[in-house]
Amino acid sequence: MNTITYTDNASPAIRRLLAGLQPHRVNRVAMTTALQGKTHIVMLTPKRYTGHARQAWQVYNPTWGIAEISPGRGEDETGNKVKMRNILSWLNFGTAAHGPVTAKALFVPISQRAVMMTLQGFRDTGTFSFWAGTKLIRVKGTRGGQMLQYGIDYLWCKRVRGITAMHFVEATREFCRIRGFMNAVGYLKSLIASTGAAGV
Repeated sequence: MNTITYTDNASPAIRRLLAGLQPHRVNRVAMTTALQGKTHIVMLTPKRYTGHARQAWQVYNPTWGIAEISPGRGEDETGNKVKMRNILSWLNFGTAAHGPVTAKALFVPISQRAVMMTLQGFRDTGTFSFWAGTKLIRVKGTRGGQMLQYGIDYLWCKRVRGITAMHFVEATREFCRIRGFMNAVGYLKSLIASTGAAGV
């Protein structure tokens, strides 16, 4: 990593000023902005039953004043082992209306109980399997093979509407741009005041 150097005859104020502009000091400003941005995007990210989407946002160590807010890897709300960035991308940019690819219909959980039971089934068995009756589904992998009721816990759909784009990434990018500028100006003002370099 590069550092800012000064000549031996530089004044003490200049030395203190330049010390405050070293990368590890500037990175603190970037980290502060990134943490503020993370709080902002977490609040904008929707939360339903598990909160996995919100929990995915992480702040990575800054380098030369640049910090990254990015989702890690995790499970979606039905327990699939996928990159959480895909889920967040769908929420941010939206999706088109779609239907099943190979199945006759889409299984759509509509209750918290259905979501949590199917998620448990994924975790316990690695796949989502069920025995279908006329109005009930027994979820394999759940304790005792618990039952889900059609119309209350789930629906079969030939087609579902897409996700409406929420654009929380764009909103957070603008938030960080403004907040980062304010943090940088505040840091420089405090640095100049602390070094007494204003009159140098």
